[in-house]
Amino acid sequence: MNKYLQKIASDLSIASKSHAEETKAIHDYTERLKDAKSPELKKAIEHARSEEKDHASDFKRVMSKEAELREELRLKSKLGGNRYLKRAKAIKPHSNKSIIAHNK
Repeated sequence: MNKYLQKIASDLSIASKSHAEETKAIHDYTERLKDAKSPELKKAIEHARSEEKDHASDFKRVMSKEAELREELRLKSKLGGNRYLKRAKAIKPHSNKSIIAHNK
């Protein structure tokens, strides 16, 4: 596997693990919310759970972008040989620049 694709795979693994941790935290806060009695504690738990949902969403977005980039690179490498992969090394995994722009 190309080193650049290995980096993307590593990032996907990190993002996936982080997403799973955030999802577990959401579940844990939901369970605590059921047991909480005071309105103040409930409000604090709801706030914490809301932040965990935002974090999980962030990791899911990263995972989606990384997976799309990896698939695009894989398809282009099949169609055009290694020239796409060589040019892709200049692209940062979280860059908003498209691969097509770099291949012109």
